[in-house]
Amino acid sequence: MALDTNKENVMSAISTLGFEVFRSGQFHWNSSDTPDMFINENGTIHCWTISPFKNNTQNHGDLIDFLMIDGKMNFMEAKEESYKLLNLPIPLLESYKDNGFSPTSIKKEGFIPEEFILAFEEQRKLNFIRYKELLNQALPSLNFPQQKIIAQKYQIGYIEQSDRLSMPIRNEFGDILTLWKYNKTPKPYTNSQGIEVKPNKVLFTKGRARCPFNLTDLLKYREDKNGWIFLCGGEKDVLNMVGNGYRAITLGAENMDIEEKYLSLFKDLKIIVAYDYDKAGFEGTQKMLAQLECVAETVKTWDWDLLALQENIELFKGFDLTDWLCKKNKEFL
Repeated sequence: MALDTNKENVMSAISTLGFEVFRSGQFHWNSSDTPDMFINENGTIHCWTISPFKNNTQNHGDLIDFLMIDGKMNFMEAKEESYKLLNLPIPLLESYKDNGFSPTSIKKEGFIPEEFILAFEEQRKLNFIRYKELLNQALPSLNFPQQKIIAQKYQIGYIEQSDRLSMPIRNEFGDILTLWKYNKTPKPYTNSQGIEVKPNKVLFTKGRARCPFNLTDLLKYREDKNGWIFLCGGEKDVLNMVGNGYRAITLGAENMDIEEKYLSLFKDLKIIVAYDYDKAGFEGTQKMLAQLECVAETVKTWDWDLLALQENIELFKGFDLTDWLCKKNKEFL
């Protein structure tokens, strides 16, 4: 249950803890250049960049959750400290610095500031050994020079707090809608009910809209409509395919439809639906064939069974384009 408090009380508490809090309710937590947290009217706290609350599973929480982020306090200690902080005198709102932020405009536009991407690039430099380990997991079909090109092209950074790669997902205008966050083997944790939870390999910034990934390249692909474009099952496949010289995009999941506002971007293109070798991939492929048949010039499926016979590949459930590229490239080593 969230604390019964309000925005001004929590602003005072956060300020007392030594964080720079602005009149709008924004404050610097894990970023020195741009505020990365915001205090709502009911006193809850929202993080725009990662999901640091409740063992890195949520991007919002109350003051108790905030005090528990660094692991130095258990629940009872954080609860006791919260009550102390919330009973301190409340300063005048005018005493906080005004940084010109308008909560209404952010909600309306919903874009993540570019400064956060720069912060994750800096964390990549400071944690490069770990970053490279995760990059090898995400881009196993590429050698390091190729990985470097892809990482720079798509601004793949590192989030130290959650030990994940980060990558901005941009709309057709270049605005950042959400963040793709990847760790192939995330560490399990025990939740407040004592149940062990294993986080997903792929996470996105919660509460934000998503769009197809690699729309910037899709707009360029439209300049040459004769080439085939792979519609992949996920972002990792797109990164590996592009790194190997293919043209590729993804909706982000195999059960997703193409939103009406993006359908025109697929008009008159040649699309190969290349989803994973499993039930979800098959069902998603059928859905895409039906949706694109009257939009694309040509749409066809990637026939895994035929490919396995032609290239002597042993398929397994969930076999994807990245697996194929790894096997394909291994033959030339």
